[in-house]
Amino acid sequence: MFLALLALLAFNDVVSVGAGQWKLVPFKTPNERSRFVCEFMLMGEGAGVRAALLTEESAAKLRQGHLHGVLLSTGYEQKGHLRRELDPGRYAILIDNRMEGRYGAEVWLRVAFEPVTGLGGEPGELSPQRRAAVIAISALFFLSVAAYTWRRLLRHWPRK
Repeated sequence: MFLALLALLAFNDVVSVGAGQWKLVPFKTPNERSRFVCEFMLMGEGAGVRAALLTEESAAKLRQGHLHGVLLSTGYEQKGHLRRELDPGRYAILIDNRMEGRYGAEVWLRVAFEPVTGLGGEPGELSPQRRAAVIAISALFFLSVAAYTWRRLLRHWPRK
């Protein structure tokens, strides 16, 4: 059921943003904590666009011309992605074309939600403590093999 709901909430669309302009794309997350995944790609010429993830409150401040915060942002790029675990709620994606004053931007935008497994972190990412343990164990194993090999070589080394 959760996966079916995630499929309904995902979208794949092309967003038009005028030269020197920005556009907000509002969305609502599933009712359970999920991983937000957003991919974008510029569909033509231009220096690139910036994509940013904003809360509903920050999006309202931006619309009013006030200072606003962002949860996550890319630089001005031809293509990129955003990824973050989100609590249930309303958010918006900012597509910012203000760096480019000559061309409007047609931006392919895909948003999807993945279930959170409960392990935390990005897939394939270890906590700093585990990373240190893996490095220490690997170094110890390497030194043990090197010492064993050195001892074996010394036994068979011709002596004068």
